[in-house]
Amino acid sequence: MARIGLSHGIKFRRLCHRLGQPSIVVRGALETMWETAHESANPVLGDQVSVELAAEWPFEPGVFFAALRDERWIDERNGVWEIHDYWHHTPAYVKDRLRKQQEREEKAVGFQDKSRNVPDGSRTVQAETPPIRPAPSCPAPSIPELGEEGASSRAGARPHPNGYTPEQLFADWNTTAEQTGLRQCRQLTPARRKIATQRLRDHPSGDFWREVIDRLGASAFCRGSKGWRAGIDFLLRPETHVKAMEGVYDDHVTPQDAKAAKNLGAARRFVAREASS
Repeated sequence: MARIGLSHGIKFRRLCHRLGQPSIVVRGALETMWETAHESANPVLGDQVSVELAAEWPFEPGVFFAALRDERWIDERNGVWEIHDYWHHTPAYVKDRLRKQQEREEKAVGFQDKSRNVPDGSRTVQAETPPIRPAPSCPAPSIPELGEEGASSRAGARPHPNGYTPEQLFADWNTTAEQTGLRQCRQLTPARRKIATQRLRDHPSGDFWREVIDRLGASAFCRGSKGWRAGIDFLLRPETHVKAMEGVYDDHVTPQDAKAAKNLGAARRFVAREASS
């Protein structure tokens, strides 16, 4: 939620003036963008399209992003855009959740080895505690990148507790994106991996996510009928998979057409696997 007094600040009023929209519209877009960051406790939003998707900006593409950039509501860092001064205004519940998550991760990998002093008669000797090895289920992962063609190799990928991995999710997305016109994913960034892992904890089934992707790939809206194309960041939003399975993005088709589209998606993935083997 936005801080009290936001609507009275000159910076906010300049943004409304720049966009030519009433304060209730601009405030709603900002709060939606911030809530997206709160969901993962991460201020990084991504590229220009991802910024406007995070805010659910419904008007002309690029206008909201340009206004946020020029008025310093977002900052560029390492080639991606993040919310300006996010940690100065983050709600307490987000910081508390992040702290608890870090504590769980520390417990999973074990505590740092420490040495202790052991008395030995008149002198003191230094003894070390036996090393505590990281739990085998939580190795330190390396961050792979998806290449131009979707990078089908999965060697060395971190096993996911639910079986279906973020790498497989991104590969399935790129396979469908290449064949339907969705926006392909070029890189599996740490931020994307983190959000994908959260989504897979909620829905661990690969078949579930493949059906979500097939539905998005069959949607004229998601393929760009309105000038905007869905990308991987849209898939990873908290509500996208729910809306997709409820048919929000579906074209007006018969149940037979929907079944045919699902079978076509499965056939496309089979062809892609055969071509890469």
